[in-house]
Amino acid sequence: EDVKKVIDALEGTTLRLLIVLAVNTGLRFAELLALDYSDIKDNILYVTKQLSEEAPLDGNGSSMLHITETKTINANRAIPLSESVISEINRHKAVQKAQMAEYGYITNYLFTTSNGTLYYKRNITRSLKRLYKRIGVKYRKFHAYRATFATNLARAGVPIEQTAKLLGHGDIEVTARYYIHVSAEQQKSAVEKIASFTLNAV
Repeated sequence: EDVKKVIDALEGTTLRLLIVLAVNTGLRFAELLALDYSDIKDNILYVTKQLSEEAPLDGNGSSMLHITETKTINANRAIPLSESVISEINRHKAVQKAQMAEYGYITNYLFTTSNGTLYYKRNITRSLKRLYKRIGVKYRKFHAYRATFATNLARAGVPIEQTAKLLGHGDIEVTARYYIHVSAEQQKSAVEKIASFTLNAV
């Protein structure tokens, strides 16, 4: 419910797609902010890079943003996109195109500020905190969207090995913690099904 509330509140903004992709692909915050349109081919999202923030060597001035490789080889992955997510991407393109015309910039990145520069994570976090407060949603770290994706895969019965692959986890133990969040009702339903394979057949 909270996720739907946030997405609805972001209607007409370029941040709407950020949340839609976070809960439908499980991408890390830094991976989302590095996406460009060439990363989407034939309804598949290819993850090969991330946005990194580098502090100045002398400790003075602002940090710099760079597009770098993903943090591990396992993080490079291909994630299929549903038709509804593709539709959201097309809506986003239209909003972004109008923004580019209004502010006079051109970009191939999915997520940029109104002058075409890449986002600092802290600025988006600040905007989302304000939004959560305004619409009455409890603040959670951005990683919660990734956790939601993983938990929903578990609820849908996706095998843990496949979930690990979609999340870019090298260690299946990391993925396993999301499976703990699957509701007791669903666990009961699962064991009832297992019992039906043998006990109801007798």
